[in-house]
This record gives sequence, C-alpha cells and structure tokens, in this order.
Amino acid sequence: MKKQMKKIAAFVLALAVALPAGAVRTMAEEEDVVIHVPEFAPAVYGYEQPDAVEMRIENTRDTNITVSDVRFEGDTSAFYFQEPSSKFLPYRAQSTPGTIQPVAGLGAGTYTATIIVAYEETSVSKEIIFTVNKAPTPEIVWPEASDIIYTQKLADSVLSGGSTELGSFAWTDGEMIPAAGKNSYSVTFTPNAEISANYEPVPTVRKISVTADKAALGGPVTIMGDAYAGQPLTAETSLLTSEPEIS
Repeated sequence: MKKQMKKIAAFVLALAVALPAGAVRTMAEEEDVVIHVPEFAPAVYGYEQPDAVEMRIENTRDTNITVSDVRFEGDTSAFYFQEPSSKFLPYRAQSTPGTIQPVAGLGAGTYTATIIVAYEETSVSKEIIFTVNKAPTPEIVWPEASDIIYTQKLADSVLSGGSTELGSFAWTDGEMIPAAGKNSYSVTFTPNAEISANYEPVPTVRKISVTADKAALGGPVTIMGDAYAGQPLTAETSLLTSEPEIS
C-alpha cells in the first residue's frame, strides 16, 4: 500500500514539474493538450501597443491529435488573434505558432478573452487578460473671470481660457451677486467623458477672483418731483465710481 501511494505521489509530482510556465491545467490537459500563451504586462492609458506574442498548442500524450476547432471568445475586439495554421498535433510536440496582440488605443479597464481548443469531443481553454490602468491626474489650467458691474450675477462674468480640452468650467453658484471690489468665488470643473474614464480623479472646485466694479455715471442726476427751499435732497452714490452732479 505504501509503495502504491509513493508511485501516485511521484506521478503527480512529475506532472507538476512538466507543466510549462503560464499553462492552465485541467483534467484533460494532464494527459492531452496544453495551451501556451505568455501573459501581457499591465499598461497605462495612452500606452504604446504591445508586441504580438506566440500562442502554441502542445500535445503532451504519446499519440497524434487533430484539433477540430480553435475559437476566440470574450473581449475579442480588444485583441488581434491568429490561430495556428495547422491543426495537426504530432505526439509530444507543439503546434505551429499562432499570434495574439492587444489592439492600440483601449480605454482604462480589464479586457479578457478566452482561447478554446476543441479535439476528440473535448476541449481545453486559456484565458487572456490585458489590463489598462488609468493615467495620472492631468494638470488642470483654470480660467480667468471677466469683470462685472456690482449688482450683476456671477454668471455674467465670463470664464475664459483654461483646460477646456479636458472639460468645462462654470461658476458653482452663478446666481450669486458678488460684493463690490475684487473677491474670490468657487468655479466647478466638469471633466469630459474621456478624462473621467481614463485618468485618476481631477480637482473639481477652485476659487477664482472676480472684480465687481461700482457703476460709473456719465451725466447729471435730476431729482424729479417737488422741492422746497431749505429741503435737503439726497441721492444714493455708494454704488458709483464718482460723485455725480445733482441738479
């Protein structure tokens, strides 16, 4: 009994040693077929397209095998796949190589496809994974605000310049009426779809200074209605840049 257990343990160990790196083992693969494909290293959005790698099918048994079908399923649009030109697998040998390569320009995310090799009413499979990580947060250049007249809303101040190719800018509370003089108020940046999906989070709020000038009066102020000798007359001038001439 002990001798039999030792033989079984030795057989299992031999199978483990014989399995090539990167191969996926199933019950069928232990005796018949192994798919060999190197792993793709993760990339960062905006990556340079990785080189194509070879995909081979290995016949591990002592008799020939004819593959009936090779299928590629899953995120197939994320890869270029060319199956081996020959489906005949001599015993203890590998197939002619096929190739697999991630396409260029993929957005951030994980793309998974599966190679399925069918033969003799069974099949084996190998999963292919390519990960595109988000790019670092881009530098945001914030816009400048045009001057307005006191009593106008923030929305009347035009935001110009800035990283408009990355998104849009707007006053956080455009209905607010700024105090007279130069003050700072919140502007909200809304990243576009590409930036949101493919870059690390960007700052979305920052205060920008805006000047609300007092109104300038170009002519005299005329007091309408009756006025009597000795009656004091008043006019609101706090919002004006200079004292008006009153008649």
